[in-house]
Amino acid sequence: MYKITGTVKLISPFLYNKPSAVIIAGVDGHKGGGRKTKDQKIEEAGDKVHTDPKGFLVIPQEMFKRSIIQGAKLANLKWGRRSLSQYLEAVLFVEEPLSFKTKSPDSIFEHWGKIPPRTGAMALIRRPQMDAERTLDFSIVIFDDSITSDVVITALNSAGLYSGLGAWRPQYGRFIVVKCAQQAATPVAKKKEK
Repeated sequence: MYKITGTVKLISPFLYNKPSAVIIAGVDGHKGGGRKTKDQKIEEAGDKVHTDPKGFLVIPQEMFKRSIIQGAKLANLKWGRRSLSQYLEAVLFVEEPLSFKTKSPDSIFEHWGKIPPRTGAMALIRRPQMDAERTLDFSIVIFDDSITSDVVITALNSAGLYSGLGAWRPQYGRFIVVKCAQQAATPVAKKKEK
């Protein structure tokens, strides 16, 4: 078991697309409040973000892990005769969400699109955006020492260039690894038996 820590830097804007509380309420069967003003729609768009308990904007662990696994697939990385992605699915764990260290998005990205399932009317779709050049620290643990850190870092680099994070990837959410180091992971303490 070992840990890889480092920093990634966005090379294209990152777009959030978490369902807002209003959308979730609609899925749960609650009726909407009728027509909304532009300000209400922008406010609702601002709610489509992932946050930590302190309210800082984050990229969830599962999103980052999925990107690394997709990077392994796109780079056609193998471990033995099988795809590395199958092994990373089981042994790669992202320790904590990647934090933007801010409580509000840089802007609201607007574009015209069709309301899902893409057969609906055209609408102005708004998503919270984090600008390129932002850096995020990460820490991942690999629970199989036979999988080398070099191949995991290759999957991470491939994820940044070819897969990306968030909505509208890979055009948006692309990143590069600017700092990376391997270290021994702290083992989980075993409980003493009574």
